[in-house]
Amino acid sequence: MCKVYGYCRISRKEQSIDRQVRNITAEYPGAIIVKEAYTGTKVEGRTGFERLLKQVAEGDTIFIEKLEAEVDDAVPFDQVLTVVSDGNVTVGKPLVSGAKVTGKVLAQGKAKKILVFKYKAKSNYRRRQGHRQPFTKVAIEKIEA
Repeated sequence: MCKVYGYCRISRKEQSIDRQVRNITAEYPGAIIVKEAYTGTKVEGRTGFERLLKQVAEGDTIFIEKLEAEVDDAVPFDQVLTVVSDGNVTVGKPLVSGAKVTGKVLAQGKAKKILVFKYKAKSNYRRRQGHRQPFTKVAIEKIEA
């Protein structure tokens, strides 16, 4: 059975993870969402992403931030942190050498529009702006250890 996963990540505490969660659940209500906060820019130490990779199997679908790839393109994920095969767990330090996950881009899309409204009292300052967060839908095709 194919499962649908969503990965939400913020790098600073000024950002809001609720927007990403709301966008994924609005589009795919039954999605399993993995959240991660304050990760910075480094791949090392992203425990939420490691949990997601342990759960994902061939044939599953994940929703991630927009990738620069066309629909039906193969997308390699060569920075693999953890691989589980036949009950054997391989944890990289920081990456598993030789491990590769191959996915196929199913769709590029945008989430529903949210409104950003800025307001300052007593100064007649009002600004309204819309935003649609882009995402990429990827099907996991092959996991090589």
